[in-house]
Amino acid sequence: MADEKDAPAPPGAATPPNGETNVFGGKNPHGLYVPMSETEQEVLQRLVETQDLVVIIHGWGVLDNPKVSFGDLRVSIPMTVTFDRPAVPVDVWFLDLELRSKSTGMSLVKQRQSVVYDGQPIQVVAGMELDMVWDIAIHHMSPEFVKAIKPGAIGLTSRRLDRETGTATLAGNMQLSDTKKDILQWAEQSAAKLRKDDVRQAVKVTRQAGYEVEMTADGPVAPDLPEPKVKGQ
Repeated sequence: MADEKDAPAPPGAATPPNGETNVFGGKNPHGLYVPMSETEQEVLQRLVETQDLVVIIHGWGVLDNPKVSFGDLRVSIPMTVTFDRPAVPVDVWFLDLELRSKSTGMSLVKQRQSVVYDGQPIQVVAGMELDMVWDIAIHHMSPEFVKAIKPGAIGLTSRRLDRETGTATLAGNMQLSDTKKDILQWAEQSAAKLRKDDVRQAVKVTRQAGYEVEMTADGPVAPDLPEPKVKGQ
Protein backbone atom coordinates (compact mmCIF):
# COMPACT_ATOMS: atom_id res chain seq x y z
CA MET A 1 0.00 0.00 0.00
CA ALA A 2 1.44 3.33 -0.99
CA ASP A 3 2.11 5.99 1.63
CA GLU A 4 4.45 8.75 2.71
CA LYS A 5 7.21 6.38 3.69
CA ASP A 6 7.61 5.34 0.05
CA ALA A 7 8.39 8.85 -1.16
CA PRO A 8 11.98 10.05 -1.61
CA ALA A 9 12.95 12.92 0.65
CA PRO A 10 12.87 16.45 -0.78
CA PRO A 11 15.61 19.01 -0.19
CA GLY A 12 15.54 20.16 3.43
CA ALA A 13 14.26 16.86 4.81
CA ALA A 14 17.61 15.64 6.05
CA THR A 15 17.86 13.19 8.95
CA PRO A 16 17.55 15.08 12.27
CA PRO A 17 20.77 15.50 14.27
CA ASN A 18 19.78 12.90 16.86
CA GLY A 19 19.39 10.30 14.11
CA GLU A 20 16.49 8.70 16.01
CA THR A 21 13.39 10.27 14.45
CA ASN A 22 12.32 11.83 11.20
CA VAL A 23 11.27 15.46 10.80
CA PHE A 24 7.76 14.67 12.09
CA GLY A 25 8.84 12.53 15.05
CA GLY A 26 8.52 9.17 13.28
CA LYS A 27 10.69 6.37 14.66
CA ASN A 28 12.23 5.67 11.27
CA PRO A 29 14.71 8.55 10.79
CA HIS A 30 14.97 7.82 7.07
CA GLY A 31 11.20 7.67 6.41
CA LEU A 32 9.14 10.67 5.38
CA TYR A 33 5.78 10.21 7.14
CA VAL A 34 3.61 11.47 9.98
CA PRO A 35 3.47 8.85 12.75
CA MET A 36 0.37 7.78 14.62
CA SER A 37 -0.19 9.46 17.95
CA GLU A 38 0.74 7.63 21.15
CA THR A 39 -2.98 7.19 21.80
CA GLU A 40 -3.51 5.50 18.44
CA GLN A 41 -0.52 3.23 19.03
CA GLU A 42 -1.90 2.32 22.45
CA VAL A 43 -5.23 1.42 20.83
CA LEU A 44 -3.45 -0.93 18.43
CA GLN A 45 -1.54 -2.46 21.33
CA ARG A 46 -4.77 -3.09 23.23
CA LEU A 47 -6.41 -4.66 20.18
CA VAL A 48 -3.48 -7.03 19.70
CA GLU A 49 -3.03 -7.93 23.38
CA THR A 50 -6.72 -8.68 23.89
CA GLN A 51 -6.96 -10.59 20.60
CA ASP A 52 -9.78 -8.29 19.58
CA LEU A 53 -8.96 -8.20 15.86
CA VAL A 54 -10.40 -10.19 13.00
CA VAL A 55 -9.65 -10.02 9.28
CA ILE A 56 -12.72 -10.38 7.07
CA ILE A 57 -11.99 -11.65 3.56
CA HIS A 58 -15.36 -10.66 2.14
CA GLY A 59 -17.02 -13.35 0.11
CA TRP A 60 -14.46 -15.95 1.16
CA GLY A 61 -13.38 -16.25 4.77
CA VAL A 62 -12.51 -15.01 8.24
CA LEU A 63 -9.12 -14.92 9.92
CA ASP A 64 -9.64 -14.80 13.67
CA ASN A 65 -6.88 -13.50 15.97
CA PRO A 66 -4.42 -12.70 13.15
CA LYS A 67 -0.74 -12.29 13.86
CA VAL A 68 -0.27 -8.53 13.82
CA SER A 69 2.93 -6.51 13.99
CA PHE A 70 2.98 -2.74 13.88
CA GLY A 71 5.13 0.34 14.24
CA ASP A 72 4.21 4.02 14.35
CA LEU A 73 2.70 3.98 10.85
CA ARG A 74 2.41 0.50 9.41
CA VAL A 75 0.44 -2.59 10.38
CA SER A 76 1.54 -5.91 8.89
CA ILE A 77 -0.64 -9.03 8.85
CA PRO A 78 0.68 -12.27 7.33
CA MET A 79 -2.11 -14.70 6.55
CA THR A 80 -3.00 -17.97 4.89
CA VAL A 81 -6.48 -18.16 3.40
CA THR A 82 -7.84 -21.67 2.83
CA PHE A 83 -10.64 -21.95 0.27
CA ASP A 84 -13.27 -24.70 0.55
CA ARG A 85 -14.94 -23.84 -2.74
CA PRO A 86 -15.58 -23.88 -5.64
CA ALA A 87 -15.19 -27.39 -7.04
CA VAL A 88 -14.15 -26.00 -10.43
CA PRO A 89 -11.40 -23.31 -10.62
CA VAL A 90 -12.61 -19.73 -11.04
CA ASP A 91 -10.75 -16.50 -11.78
CA VAL A 92 -10.39 -14.12 -8.83
CA TRP A 93 -9.17 -10.60 -9.56
CA PHE A 94 -9.24 -9.10 -6.07
CA LEU A 95 -9.94 -9.71 -2.40
CA ASP A 96 -11.91 -7.31 -0.21
CA LEU A 97 -10.08 -7.16 3.12
CA GLU A 98 -11.38 -5.61 6.33
CA LEU A 99 -9.66 -5.30 9.71
CA ARG A 100 -12.36 -5.19 12.37
CA SER A 101 -12.63 -5.01 16.15
CA LYS A 102 -14.62 -8.01 17.38
CA SER A 103 -15.80 -6.37 20.58
CA THR A 104 -17.19 -3.25 18.91
CA GLY A 105 -17.90 -4.47 15.38
CA MET A 106 -16.19 -1.32 14.11
CA SER A 107 -13.90 -1.35 11.10
CA LEU A 108 -10.35 -0.03 11.33
CA VAL A 109 -9.38 -0.52 7.67
CA LYS A 110 -11.09 -1.74 4.50
CA GLN A 111 -9.18 -2.28 1.28
CA ARG A 112 -9.71 -3.90 -2.11
CA GLN A 113 -6.50 -5.82 -2.76
CA SER A 114 -5.59 -6.82 -6.31
CA VAL A 115 -4.46 -10.45 -6.70
CA VAL A 116 -3.44 -10.12 -10.33
CA TYR A 117 -0.03 -11.51 -11.31
CA ASP A 118 1.56 -10.94 -14.71
CA GLY A 119 -1.72 -9.41 -15.83
CA GLN A 120 -3.74 -12.51 -14.96
CA PRO A 121 -6.12 -13.25 -12.04
CA ILE A 122 -5.40 -16.08 -9.64
CA GLN A 123 -7.47 -19.23 -10.01
CA VAL A 124 -9.25 -20.36 -6.85
CA VAL A 125 -10.50 -23.89 -6.21
CA ALA A 126 -11.51 -25.88 -3.14
CA GLY A 127 -8.45 -26.93 -1.13
CA MET A 128 -6.27 -24.09 -2.38
CA GLU A 129 -4.24 -22.05 0.12
CA LEU A 130 -3.17 -18.47 -0.54
CA ASP A 131 -0.30 -16.98 1.46
CA MET A 132 -0.15 -13.22 1.57
CA VAL A 133 0.85 -10.27 3.73
CA TRP A 134 -1.53 -7.36 4.18
CA ASP A 135 0.55 -4.22 4.67
CA ILE A 136 -1.44 -1.23 5.93
CA ALA A 137 -0.44 2.39 6.48
CA ILE A 138 -2.57 4.12 9.12
CA HIS A 139 -3.11 7.77 8.20
CA HIS A 140 -5.31 8.32 11.25
CA MET A 141 -7.97 6.54 13.30
CA SER A 142 -11.43 8.00 13.76
CA PRO A 143 -11.99 9.43 17.26
CA GLU A 144 -15.07 7.19 17.57
CA PHE A 145 -12.97 4.08 17.00
CA VAL A 146 -10.24 5.22 19.41
CA LYS A 147 -12.71 6.02 22.20
CA ALA A 148 -14.57 2.74 21.70
CA ILE A 149 -11.33 0.85 22.41
CA LYS A 150 -9.95 3.33 24.95
CA PRO A 151 -12.97 4.92 26.67
CA GLY A 152 -10.79 7.25 28.76
CA ALA A 153 -9.23 8.93 25.74
CA ILE A 154 -9.74 12.68 25.78
CA GLY A 155 -8.82 15.55 23.50
CA LEU A 156 -7.48 15.12 20.00
CA THR A 157 -6.66 11.47 19.45
CA SER A 158 -4.65 11.87 16.23
CA ARG A 159 -1.98 14.23 14.96
CA ARG A 160 -4.09 14.66 11.84
CA LEU A 161 -7.17 16.12 13.58
CA ASP A 162 -7.65 19.87 13.37
CA ARG A 163 -7.92 21.62 16.73
CA GLU A 164 -10.90 23.77 15.76
CA THR A 165 -13.00 21.46 13.59
CA GLY A 166 -11.91 18.01 14.81
CA THR A 167 -11.75 16.84 11.20
CA ALA A 168 -8.74 15.24 9.53
CA THR A 169 -6.51 17.69 7.66
CA LEU A 170 -3.01 17.60 6.23
CA ALA A 171 -1.26 19.29 9.16
CA GLY A 172 -3.90 18.47 11.78
CA ASN A 173 -2.91 19.82 15.17
CA MET A 174 0.85 19.63 14.61
CA GLN A 175 2.91 22.73 15.32
CA LEU A 176 5.10 22.93 12.22
CA SER A 177 7.65 25.42 11.00
CA ASP A 178 7.28 26.81 7.49
CA THR A 179 10.00 24.42 6.34
CA LYS A 180 8.21 21.40 7.80
CA LYS A 181 4.92 22.54 6.28
CA ASP A 182 6.60 22.63 2.87
CA ILE A 183 8.07 19.16 3.42
CA LEU A 184 4.70 17.80 4.53
CA GLN A 185 2.99 19.32 1.48
CA TRP A 186 5.61 17.81 -0.82
CA ALA A 187 5.31 14.41 0.84
CA GLU A 188 1.52 14.47 0.60
CA GLN A 189 1.63 15.31 -3.10
CA SER A 190 3.98 12.40 -3.71
CA ALA A 191 1.84 10.04 -1.62
CA ALA A 192 -1.34 11.21 -3.39
CA LYS A 193 0.10 10.10 -6.72
CA LEU A 194 0.81 6.64 -5.30
CA ARG A 195 -2.66 6.40 -3.76
CA LYS A 196 -4.17 7.38 -7.10
CA ASP A 197 -2.33 4.46 -8.69
CA ASP A 198 -3.77 2.14 -6.02
CA VAL A 199 -7.30 3.38 -6.73
CA ARG A 200 -6.81 3.08 -10.49
CA GLN A 201 -5.67 -0.53 -10.07
CA ALA A 202 -8.62 -1.34 -7.77
CA VAL A 203 -11.06 0.09 -10.33
CA LYS A 204 -9.39 -1.85 -13.13
CA VAL A 205 -9.58 -5.26 -11.42
CA THR A 206 -13.13 -4.58 -10.25
CA ARG A 207 -14.24 -4.02 -13.83
CA GLN A 208 -12.22 -7.00 -15.06
CA ALA A 209 -14.08 -9.13 -12.52
CA GLY A 210 -17.36 -8.06 -14.13
CA TYR A 211 -18.58 -5.51 -11.57
CA GLU A 212 -19.78 -2.02 -12.38
CA VAL A 213 -17.91 0.94 -10.92
CA GLU A 214 -19.69 4.26 -10.44
CA MET A 215 -17.48 7.34 -10.47
CA THR A 216 -18.73 9.86 -7.88
CA ALA A 217 -17.46 13.12 -6.39
CA ASP A 218 -16.20 11.13 -3.41
CA GLY A 219 -14.40 8.61 -5.60
CA PRO A 220 -15.24 5.30 -7.30
CA VAL A 221 -18.01 3.18 -5.78
CA ALA A 222 -18.56 -0.54 -6.43
CA PRO A 223 -20.74 -3.22 -4.81
CA ASP A 224 -19.46 -4.85 -1.63
CA LEU A 225 -18.94 -8.57 -1.69
CA PRO A 226 -21.15 -10.59 0.72
CA GLU A 227 -20.16 -11.58 4.23
CA PRO A 228 -17.81 -14.58 4.19
CA LYS A 229 -18.91 -18.18 4.35
CA VAL A 230 -15.47 -19.79 4.29
CA LYS A 231 -12.95 -20.01 7.10
CA GLY A 232 -9.49 -18.48 6.68
CA GLN A 233 -6.57 -19.85 8.72
